Amino acid sequence: GDPNRRLEEIRLNLAAQAIRDNQGAVTAEQLAPFCDVPDPDESPSTFVDESFVLPIVSQLDGQPRVTEDGDIIYVFPDLQISALTEEVNSS
Repeated sequence: GDPNRRLEEIRLNLAAQAIRDNQGAVTAEQLAPFCDVPDPDESPSTFVDESFVLPIVSQLDGQPRVTEDGDIIYVFPDLQISALTEEVNSS
């Protein structure tokens, strides 16, 4: 069979767990291991392109937020709730 058949599902589940582990808010760098990140040598621009996180952000109902410092974080309200629930249940 196809060894990559469930790859997207597995990556999405791992990304969701990483988001829960970070109380529902992460940066693009934290999501990168679960995404198809373009080779930076292919586009030597000074423009920062974080579009590689969009599939995960859209599938997990994430929302981009800009911090006071101008950084972008991705907030996942549904995963914030499940992270808090897991904390309460484990204590």
